[in-house]
Amino acid sequence: MSRKLNQLELTWFKLLLKPFFDGKEIIATQLREAVVISEISEPIISLKLQTTSNVVFPYEERVPAQMLVFQPDGDSVDFLLHVVDGFIDELEVYSTSGKSISPNSILLEDIRYNTFSKPGSYFYDN
Repeated sequence: MSRKLNQLELTWFKLLLKPFFDGKEIIATQLREAVVISEISEPIISLKLQTTSNVVFPYEERVPAQMLVFQPDGDSVDFLLHVVDGFIDELEVYSTSGKSISPNSILLEDIRYNTFSKPGSYFYDN
């Protein structure tokens, strides 16, 4: 059974789409029409997505946007948006230290971005 994106997930996507990258508006359109069709919540967060949008992301890049969020305890949380065959497919969220994370405990203050439109750069402030 599918469900709509919740408020926290919408916040994550808003932040993930903050920097410019080629095809960003297409991804935003797909997300506006997205639902979660399955999810894993431990030890990583994985939201399997489906969209009713027929607007295809025209690039072969599987991870067009990535966000690394540094936490006060020294850990960081990685957010990766996966695209398969031109459509949003999954949001993967995990602690880079490998520990379990709680969605509501992630502080969204110290953020670095990586997008495929910025080749050669890893993470940067927007």
